[in-house]
Amino acid sequence: MRRLHFENKDYLEQILDLSPVMLLVSDKDVRILDANKAAENILGKSGESPKGNRCGDLIRCVHALEAEGGCGTSKFCPDCVIRNSVKKALQGKQIVRQYQSMRLQDEKRERPFHVQVSAAPIKVEGKDLVLLTLEDVTELYELREIIPICSVCKKVRTDEAYWEQVEGYLARHAGMKFSHGICPDCMKKHYPDY
Repeated sequence: MRRLHFENKDYLEQILDLSPVMLLVSDKDVRILDANKAAENILGKSGESPKGNRCGDLIRCVHALEAEGGCGTSKFCPDCVIRNSVKKALQGKQIVRQYQSMRLQDEKRERPFHVQVSAAPIKVEGKDLVLLTLEDVTELYELREIIPICSVCKKVRTDEAYWEQVEGYLARHAGMKFSHGICPDCMKKHYPDY
């Protein structure tokens, strides 16, 4: 394969910024040193740059928020695919699309975050760093889930094999709120005198 050498840094930066996935340059502490536009747009929601922050703090991982020292200091961090991918990349290994399910804290609520992580070792100005790719696959994951629902009473079976009302299930899994009313067909069927 032919190798291209770009002397124009702006040209290469433009190409990286056109990628729709988050591309991050990380150090061994999973501190973000550089990011493409997609990462800045997704992770820098508050208007601040993601640069200088540790990944878990930046994405608002619930474990990073619970730990006094932030990302990398909770009891769950040794099992983090992002952190372990960076570690393996710094050992010279390339990690391709390792899946991780996480819980993130939004402004209002905790939500699931499904991500595929890729990591590759890079050397920049003599420093061993990692090119980290985060692909948010939450929407695809949620679309793929099949929810068992009773064809008679319309209760939903939970992961724990209990049956619950669909409103309760959706409130817990999607943060939805419900109000109740009655449709015209049910009104005629159950309350014909009204």
